[in-house]
Amino acid sequence: MSLKSGEPMAFAGLWETWNDIHTCCIITTSANSLMEPIHDRMPVILDADQWEDWLSPQNKQVDALLPMIRPHDSGSMQAWPVSRELNRAGLRDDAGLIEQE
Repeated sequence: MSLKSGEPMAFAGLWETWNDIHTCCIITTSANSLMEPIHDRMPVILDADQWEDWLSPQNKQVDALLPMIRPHDSGSMQAWPVSRELNRAGLRDDAGLIEQE
């Protein structure tokens, strides 16, 4: 999955450090029409103009952040089948694994 534009995409996430333990998660939402055939959920993909607001530690306005948690526009995305080898634990980096089959 990628943006058709080829631009980088960012997933919405949360992180926290507590007693020297670092934790993080990716926030998900319902799938858009492109992702529905693959899964019923997808990561929240932030638009580039939202990155600064999402990442700002000063922004604690939940009402301003909640509208960002939505399925991304499927028209701006693309998806293709990739190798099932990606599911194998311990797999080394191989760019060929994400090429369309």
